[in-house]
Formats: sequence, structure tokens, C-alpha cells
Amino acid sequence: MDLSKTLEEIVMESARDLAQLTSVEVKIKPAPNKWSKKEILGHLTDSAINNHRRFIIAPSQNDLVFDGYDQDEWVRSNNYQAKSWKGMIHFWSMYNIQLVDLIATIPDEVKLKQFDKHNFHLMGMLPYKAEQPGTLEHLIKDYVFHQEYHLAQILPDYVRRLGASAPADS
Repeated sequence: MDLSKTLEEIVMESARDLAQLTSVEVKIKPAPNKWSKKEILGHLTDSAINNHRRFIIAPSQNDLVFDGYDQDEWVRSNNYQAKSWKGMIHFWSMYNIQLVDLIATIPDEVKLKQFDKHNFHLMGMLPYKAEQPGTLEHLIKDYVFHQEYHLAQILPDYVRRLGASAPADS
């Protein structure tokens, strides 16, 4: 599976569909402690930023252990509720197209190199065992899945390409 092509298709199709949502409906919070559609898209942008760094530094590391980030704090600090919806869609789209280009240039031997030490079981959405060797390709696949998982929360008719399911509390 060409994950860069998959991500590109997700971004191009979703950006068009996201633009059809009204500025009123994207601000609605389903509950006081739940994110609005705007905040979910902001979270996806934050994820792109954090994973961009991971994808860049992974080839020079001796393991696949990465720092996490406080997702709620990032969403709160970026104040996505006050941002322009169209501007958010544009920024999310362009950032992910940057990632499409980056992923496409990573050689397969780098993507598929196995590491015994990783923390995918702690930070990823897709199930992964600590004792299972990790690869950069798995991290990329988890990133693409994460985008799809949350796009399905924003877009009622979204159909996932990867077909995997995440834990119910994600």
C-alpha cells in the first residue's frame, strides 16, 4: 500500500467535503468536555505537526521512541474555535500535502527497518504490542489511520480506506 498516495487522496477528497460544512455546525460541541468539529480538525493539524518531526528524525535514531504531546492543551492553546474554518481547512490540507511529499521520499528500506525498541503501544491508535518490532511504516500507517478516524467524526459520510478500527475510547 502506498501510504503517501492514500494520504493524498484522503486530503484532497476531505478538504472538498470539509468546505461544505457551515461555520455554525463546525463550532457545536457535542458535550462540554468534547471537541467541536473545528477542534477535531485543529487536533489533526497538531498531529500533522508532531508527526512531521517524528517522520524526519526517525531515520537518524537507534529506536522508534518518540515524545508525546498534551493534545487537549494544544487544542486549547491554539484556540481553534475562534479560527476561520476555511483557513483551518487550507492549513490542514497544505500541511498534509507536505507530509505526502515527505513520506513519498522515504526509501522503503528506511520505512521497513525494524526496531525492537519503540513506544507505539503507548502512543498509537492502532493496536501494537510492545514486544513486536516497530517500523517507521507502521508509524506512518497509524498517522494516516488517525486522520481517517477523526475525519469520520467530522464528516458524516466519510468512508475509511484503511479499514482498521481503533479502541473505542480513542
